[in-house]
Amino acid sequence: MNKCYLLDLQKRGFEVVPTVWLPKGSKANLSEVIEERGWQSAVVKPAISASAYQTWRTDMWRSRQFQKSFEECLSRQDMLVQPYCDEVERQGEWSLIFLGGEFSHAVRKRPQPGDFRVQTEYGGSAEVADPPPGSVQIGQRLLASFERPLLYARVDGFDCMGRFVLMELELIEPFLFLSLAPRAALRMAEAIDKLLTA
Repeated sequence: MNKCYLLDLQKRGFEVVPTVWLPKGSKANLSEVIEERGWQSAVVKPAISASAYQTWRTDMWRSRQFQKSFEECLSRQDMLVQPYCDEVERQGEWSLIFLGGEFSHAVRKRPQPGDFRVQTEYGGSAEVADPPPGSVQIGQRLLASFERPLLYARVDGFDCMGRFVLMELELIEPFLFLSLAPRAALRMAEAIDKLLTA
């Protein structure tokens, strides 16, 4: 549940979006976090959240205005700071869906103009599309790194000049876009049946 797992995946050799993890109760200056890493703009989010809850975008100049809110968030929960990746705004974010350990379908999610959040509640859209080259293989490597087979997994990331950069690995109740892909619901049912009869 805690997105600090991204740091563990990075240690395993997977390319993930750079992430600064700040534990609950820590003292940090948001402007310094951004400036020390040379980021022009950043995304701030809780380490445990879904659907862009309490997620906002800032930059080196506006971050001072968010310092009080940032401190309040840190007093309640772990927080993450990541560089803002404009590839998501320009090209979209990818969700690769794996069912029963096998690749099922890929969905490209796009934010509405002027926003960076791809969730439909913020005006984002989603459509089934062919995934970026090599991304499915990265997803398969991720799943193979676990000790036991997974019923389902959603690998979220974006394409950066031909490299698939991981943003999240959703293993707990992710939205799987089953209604968008033909036979995806059937593949899910078959994966459940196989698990129950194994």
